[in-house]
Amino acid sequence: MAVTGIHVLYFKDMNNIVIGNYGNGGLGDCLFFTASFRNNNGKVILHDDEQSKEVSVVFDGIADVEFSLRPPNRPELNCYLPVHRARKIMISLGDESKYCIPFIKLTESEINWGRDFVRNFSNPVVIINNNSGDWDKTNYRAHYVRGNPANIQNLCDNLIKMNYTPLQFGLKDENKFTKLIGAKYIQGLNIRETASCFYHIKKLIGTDSGLYHLMLSVGGKCLICVPEESKTFGYIYSDLLYSEECFEGEKVRVKYFKHEDVNINNYLNFNY
Repeated sequence: MAVTGIHVLYFKDMNNIVIGNYGNGGLGDCLFFTASFRNNNGKVILHDDEQSKEVSVVFDGIADVEFSLRPPNRPELNCYLPVHRARKIMISLGDESKYCIPFIKLTESEINWGRDFVRNFSNPVVIINNNSGDWDKTNYRAHYVRGNPANIQNLCDNLIKMNYTPLQFGLKDENKFTKLIGAKYIQGLNIRETASCFYHIKKLIGTDSGLYHLMLSVGGKCLICVPEESKTFGYIYSDLLYSEECFEGEKVRVKYFKHEDVNINNYLNFNY
């Protein structure tokens, strides 16, 4: 057990672990935790707020969830190795496995629901633009990470020319959903419904977001547009991008390209 002030960083005993998430309740961050429960039982303690409760469903069938007004600190805060954040969490908990890809457990009924939902879309592919940051003009990091929406529109146009049906998933609120011309808009699904759709689509292209981690969690492939590394914005490749080592012998299911890449459409190939 490690303690800072009154905050327990983590606890591990007989494959029972407790992970706190003080400071961030986003979808991507919670999916980082799931890899630690591949070989362990235990629980996650999240903030007692609306966002945390919404994303907590990723732990259904994986770990117990508690909510607190002041949850414990995240366990990886004392790990300074140049490895992915999900693996830092595992190392901090005593798990030496290199395989740190997120996962989610869907029920048979959820899988069937997702199949029925997407069956009318021919050759579907998920496309994500800057939805998570565009509506909040003060979220400078989000704008940095998401990049230029025009690049994603360009990708969308070319996906249509290649006979894909781009499906743009996002928030129900129209003011927080920057629509891509030509895409089919899928708005207002909850996280598990979205995951059930992703399970059948298996392909995603776009910017770094929680939904890309969700696609990886159901076994899908991702092509992700990323910014330059930046210490100012806390965007460090070793910390946030999944390397070949993260898949530990499994076929790598994500490729990255830069925002400023002038040949961005050369990446529209999921045959890897």
